[in-house]
Amino acid sequence: MIPPASIQVRFCLFLDVVGFSGINDLEMEAFLNEFLGSLAGEIKDLEPLFANTWGDAVLLVFDRAEPAGLAALRMQQLLAGNDSAFAGFGRELKLRIGIHGGPLVEGIDPFTGRPAFLGANINRAARIEPVVEEGQIFVSQEFAALSEAEGVTSFRCLPQGLVDLPKQGGRIRVYRLVATSAALHPSMP
Repeated sequence: MIPPASIQVRFCLFLDVVGFSGINDLEMEAFLNEFLGSLAGEIKDLEPLFANTWGDAVLLVFDRAEPAGLAALRMQQLLAGNDSAFAGFGRELKLRIGIHGGPLVEGIDPFTGRPAFLGANINRAARIEPVVEEGQIFVSQEFAALSEAEGVTSFRCLPQGLVDLPKQGGRIRVYRLVATSAALHPSMP
């Protein structure tokens, strides 16, 4: 029997790998194990509630704003600090990361038996990602406000203005996420 769904405020991180379409099939094993494996390794201790990938896209769901923001910053820093670590792809890979916070429907996916997170707020995170400048992290106004309410001090959300989201996602105010401390992760300088 599948337990009933619930609605909880969660934080959705949606990531896209810019340059993925240029990776050939012979490089996919390295992309999966080395590139995605390195990203996953950077955030393992932050314990996302949910993680899923679709080729060049990653969705992570967290129960608090701070681990969501730290996950984005760590993955961004990994690429910034490892210019040659992923050189085998013959091109520079960059990330675009969008984060949003709001109520999600939580349940169990009847096809996989795994947790499922659904709702308009997942879509909002997915719509923010395409408007992000390569190598940057943009967050919604809701995420910025919830981070402040949570008392987060490890990052700040800097206003970037209004943007039109794709797929009729509307016009929203976005913020750029930046670290406030060099001590985000033991491996970070």
